[in-house]
Amino acid sequence: MRADLLRSGFAKFALLIAVFLVLYFAIPAVEGNYLWRLPHLISGWPEQINKFVRFLMFDWLPIDIYDPEIEEYEASPLIKEVTRAFSTGILFCINFLREFLLGGAKTLAAFAGWDYARAHPDLVWPALPWTIVAAGAALLGYALKGGGWQRWRLVPRFTSRFSGNGNLRWKPCRWS
Repeated sequence: MRADLLRSGFAKFALLIAVFLVLYFAIPAVEGNYLWRLPHLISGWPEQINKFVRFLMFDWLPIDIYDPEIEEYEASPLIKEVTRAFSTGILFCINFLREFLLGGAKTLAAFAGWDYARAHPDLVWPALPWTIVAAGAALLGYALKGGGWQRWRLVPRFTSRFSGNGNLRWKPCRWS
């Protein structure tokens, strides 16, 4: 019986509250007591952490980076450049997936450059039909044998139906 009582969440919570109240009233609130002064002793830690992060982001290990706008080298911290390069890579992956699904010229411009994309305006990546995207998501969920993955097959259906852009929604073809 006692083991079942200690396994329940309410009993653990009640025991924790009881221990807290006993310790709260048993320890006197004196200025020399370190248990009561602990919040005052660690109150400067968040500011110290902020100063350390600011130092890392703006002052630590400066490297020279060429700025083409002013045509000079300027000092920039290494951490800032590394995080900027990492976030640029993540953004490229997001844009590539978006452009692959929705179609467009940004995907081709990422590989060939904007000058080539502007010189050939008829060169665009066609959008994948939403039925293909939904079928691919369902097959991926089935292949991975996961119920959570299989729910992803509903995402393209709802996004294609409830997207506000009428140009992206599927419209039935009418032969006149």
